[in-house]
Amino acid sequence: DTPGAAGLMGVGAITLDPSNSNRLYIAVGSYAYSNPRGVYLSEDHGLTWKQIQSGGVVEANGPFRGMGNRLAVDPNDPNTVWFGTIDAGLLKGSRTEATWRWEAVPAESVPLGQTPEKKSKAGVTFVECDKNGGQTITYAGVYDNVGSTGGIYVTTDGQTWNKVAGPAFGKPSRGRIAPDGTLYVTGGKLVGKIARGGELTLLAGLEEGIDYGALAVDPSDKTGNTVYVAESNNTQFGEIFRSK
Repeated sequence: DTPGAAGLMGVGAITLDPSNSNRLYIAVGSYAYSNPRGVYLSEDHGLTWKQIQSGGVVEANGPFRGMGNRLAVDPNDPNTVWFGTIDAGLLKGSRTEATWRWEAVPAESVPLGQTPEKKSKAGVTFVECDKNGGQTITYAGVYDNVGSTGGIYVTTDGQTWNKVAGPAFGKPSRGRIAPDGTLYVTGGKLVGKIARGGELTLLAGLEEGIDYGALAVDPSDKTGNTVYVAESNNTQFGEIFRSK
């Protein structure tokens, strides 16, 4: 019965609240300017939904739909939700009782990202939160294949952001936090990692000349050393690689 419901059939991001298994968030919108679109919340395992944000584009059927995850809940503060959009940068949602307030992180802190395509953008491709013993570390990936703003950005207070130092990593696509707080990232032909509080380093030993997209870590390996990546080239065979 939702007006314009066809525009909600594309799910661009989905995440659970790590402190409440009843609470589920999705970012929906098949194409960049379809309506209605935005972030929806269910607090009963997906039985009923409430729209808590409107206007943030994920373009779930667009050319950059394989990136993510673009939604993250602060593991130490369930009233804080991050949303990486393709057009408006990084958004921060804050909840007070039943009221949500959304604000954009200034582009001077976390850039919007750039792509040469006129109609399609990648924007902020993922957001990941490290619980870090009660002091959340939040990362955001920014895609830029035109200028020099692309890379991984980090904050330890939710307000002040810095670009993670290390080799150029201009087209991040996915990020995952391992149990020890290490962030693994894929982007184009590169795979990297950022130890908690450290710089970006590139992983060696992978096949060269192919793109890497899908990414997973083993939640049972407390050392954070077990990571999986999958190639994303259309001309290859969709192989999955594991490092221990």
